[in-house]
This record gives sequence, structure tokens and C-alpha cells, in this order.
Amino acid sequence: MKAFVAVADLRFGPITTIRRKGAPPKKIPWSAFMLSDDDWERVNLCGKILEDANSYHQICSTTRSPTLHQVIPTIERLVSKWEKKSRDPDYGLFHDALKAGLSKLDKYYKRLNNADIYILALLIHPYYKFEYIEHQWGGEAEYLADVTAGVPNPRNWVAYAREVVEKAMRKYWPIRFGRPTADAARPGAEELSPTGTDSDDEYDRARQAMLRRGEPEDGWKLELESWFKDRGTPEVKKDMDTVKYWEVSVFICAPNSCFHQIALL
Repeated sequence: MKAFVAVADLRFGPITTIRRKGAPPKKIPWSAFMLSDDDWERVNLCGKILEDANSYHQICSTTRSPTLHQVIPTIERLVSKWEKKSRDPDYGLFHDALKAGLSKLDKYYKRLNNADIYILALLIHPYYKFEYIEHQWGGEAEYLADVTAGVPNPRNWVAYAREVVEKAMRKYWPIRFGRPTADAARPGAEELSPTGTDSDDEYDRARQAMLRRGEPEDGWKLELESWFKDRGTPEVKKDMDTVKYWEVSVFICAPNSCFHQIALL
């Protein structure tokens, strides 16, 4: 580009002409747009800032696998990178822009505080699970520290996340066998198969009832605690497909797993 600008005035004449009322025309040469080495360094730095946003945006851009579990970690990683740049003297020219970008990210990040589905997406993913929330957001100790510091609306995220997943488990535990939730069940209501009322359906209803009688109402607690205690393996990666994992999981391979039902949402 430098070579082009250096000869452009001779070959093409000025790039444009400014005509102001009452003043003689002013020719603007191509050389006016010549970038110095410092200018190119600024362009390079700006490109790195935009590269951060673009690379993380692409993480969640796919139609072939679920990415909901990556939304919060992706925002947090982008915030971390831009916070470092906003303190780096080399990016001094862009500090105001970076702070404005961080403010916008914080606005949307706070809107996820009450979005239980994002918490569930993290909890059922074998890479993140409960440990991510505990490590990144904190539990009782962090909550008490925020209370002492006077932080507005402090929250014990570990306790909150557990409430979210327990609520989901109570809801989907009976649904595994096609049984309505406690809120939807009506005393004396006939359990009908969606395919009709022939003899095959009668047997199906009897079989489902037998399976349900063999499990306690709060059996989901055992499944939940087993999931929390399982630490995973090095083969589990952050980009693993949640649904495919629960389809072939050796931890709980039965389709009646409550986590399997949540993953299919």
C-alpha cells in the first residue's frame, strides 16, 4: 500500500477536491493518507481487539451442535481479554473504546443472571459441570465477602445453581416414564398412551407403571449426587456435543436418565 500511495499522485492526480463556498478549491493528494509506522501499529492493535470479538463470536455460531453451554464462558473469556487490554499501555489509544465495549458486554451479561437454562446447560455439560460455577462465580465464602463489602444483590451462586438443577430434576424425573409432573397429575386420571387404547397400549401403560413403582419419588437425588461426584476424564473437552454425550455416556447410558431428558430440551 505504501508503494501505491507513493506513486498515486503522479499517476492519478489528487484523490479528491474540496470546494468550500467563497474559498478556492483544495486538492487532497493521495499522500495525505500515507500511514506512518506508528499508524500501522495502531491498525494492528485495533485488529487484535476486533479479532477477539470475532473469534469468540464464531464459537457459538454453529447449526450442527448445541452451543448454549458456551455462552457464559465465552462472554467471560472475552471480558477477560478486553479487561487486560484496557489496562495495557500499548492499547492506550483504545482504552475508552474498550471500556465502552466492556460496559455493553456487562449489560447483556447481567441479563443472564436469572436465565436458568444457561445454568442447566453448564451443569449437564461434562466439561463444565458444577465446578465451573463454583470456580468462576463463587459460593458461600464469596457471598459473605460481598455482603461484608456492601455489594448490591449478593448471591451464593453455588447454592442458587443447585436450586435450579434440583427444580429441573424434580420436574423431569417423572417425565422419563411418560408420567405427568406432580402439578399436572390429577387424582383418578387415566394414564393413556398417546398412540391409542389398544391392547399394546394397555401393556405399555402397565409396564411403565411397573417401572415407576420400582423407583422412589426422589430417586433423582442419587442421579444428581453421582453426577456431582464424577470428575470426568481428560478426554472430555469444552467443545463436546452435550446431546451426543448423553446419548452414548457410559456414566448413565439409559435413556431414562433425567439428565438425558434435560439435554434434549
